[in-house]
Amino acid sequence: MSINVVEANLLAIRTGMAGPFNVGCGRSYSLLDLVRGIEATLGKQATISYTAPRAGDVRDSLADTGRIARFGYEPAAHLREGLAKTAEWFDDEEA
Repeated sequence: MSINVVEANLLAIRTGMAGPFNVGCGRSYSLLDLVRGIEATLGKQATISYTAPRAGDVRDSLADTGRIARFGYEPAAHLREGLAKTAEWFDDEEA
């Protein structure tokens, strides 16, 4: 689970806020950004296949965190840091 989502849930408990709220890190990442981040985190290279977009595919997405920010939400991690923490958690679980 995303560290930002965990932090948002803890904030909800502390402040009594009720949602729904968008939780994000304040910037948009492409699927290729995600793949490159995973590659860098794991030290492995992915095989990427490019295909035509499908009907209904979302081209661009960015969470509007303005509503939750009023309760004091700030992103705890951005993409690369979140991927690193996720990989670390899985490594610890396997040990």
